[in-house]
Amino acid sequence: MRHVAQALVRAIRSHYLRAFAPSLACLLACALFVTNVYADSSVLLVVKGAPDLDAAPYELRLRSEFAAEGLEVVTASGRSQRNILDLEGLARRTGAVAALSVYVDAQEVQGRLWVSDPNSSADLVRTLRVVHEGDSVSVFALRAVEALRGARLELEHQRRASATGTNSGETGGPVPTAGVGPTPSPSVAQTPSPVPAPSRPPPKPEPPTPSPRVQVKAPPLAKPARTTAAPGPTRWKVLLGAAGGLDENGLGWIGAPYLDLGYRVSERLALATSLSGPFIRRLSNEAGVVQVDQELLELQARLRLMNTRRLALEGLLSTGPSRISVAGSETTTPSTAASAHAIGWLFGAGIGAEFALTGHWVLGLDFEWLRRVPSPVIFAGSASLTGETDSLILGKLGIGVAF
Repeated sequence: MRHVAQALVRAIRSHYLRAFAPSLACLLACALFVTNVYADSSVLLVVKGAPDLDAAPYELRLRSEFAAEGLEVVTASGRSQRNILDLEGLARRTGAVAALSVYVDAQEVQGRLWVSDPNSSADLVRTLRVVHEGDSVSVFALRAVEALRGARLELEHQRRASATGTNSGETGGPVPTAGVGPTPSPSVAQTPSPVPAPSRPPPKPEPPTPSPRVQVKAPPLAKPARTTAAPGPTRWKVLLGAAGGLDENGLGWIGAPYLDLGYRVSERLALATSLSGPFIRRLSNEAGVVQVDQELLELQARLRLMNTRRLALEGLLSTGPSRISVAGSETTTPSTAASAHAIGWLFGAGIGAEFALTGHWVLGLDFEWLRRVPSPVIFAGSASLTGETDSLILGKLGIGVAF
């Protein structure tokens, strides 16, 4: 009895497996269809910028616009997809049917858009260029979305035209039928009507000759346009401006013009020379009159701490010679006059800022603390300036060009 029950259970299992096999196949087909639909709604996005530029705003805006179009965005960060063939291969490996490669430099934003038709082998390539004028982030994102829509419509039009060209209609004439007339009355003599010849059956329509399949050839890939390389950091910089500060050697507040000449060794380091002066100050008291003028020549090393598109912050170290000239006379005896000259050495540190105005024009702002050692003892007439060391707090504001 137990063997009979086990055989019955196996038969029932086999029966239900055969009964539900079509349902399982339908579920598998639905899963494959959903996967295909998800792939058709994804776009690959690759955004890269020049070393000194921030491309993150472009990626965020493009993500937002594509999401509004109902597209899933797939990114490939850290890759430089400047070649459209590499971009197409990466898009096919990720399952995306569209790909956009963006490169941001100082002059413009360049883009390559590749769109494929998942139902055929056709694809299209579009090139986008937007100059940095106004809100270039929004302009480029909107143009990219419009280009994607247009490419999709063009591919759909090509596919429908191809499908219309391959379908041909069947033609066939109506089949003639023999009409049956009314039955004549028996009293009326009937003239035997001629027996109609048997009608031939309508010719069997020949199967339509299939028209040759119209193969939609994708337009040849345009050769990558020669793109202007992202400009490297400027090498030379010349600034002319005014310097002012507080001299702790008894001179108080002083001011003078200055001239800076700098050369950028690398993206982070620059070397510069700065000539400030003459700082002229006239001091007078009951004993006499003293006129002091001095010049500073600094050899600077400037290390870039932060750099954006418009603003750069730098830390600076400086050293170099300083010259002081003193001329004085006594008020009681005008014939008594004296003068002295002295050269000392200075060390200093500070911080600087550079603002990019338009083109190559820049605005420079520096704050420095300078120490002159040793400071000479200077006598001029009845007045004297003494001190072992003295400090100078200096600020500079100038405008110039970088090239």
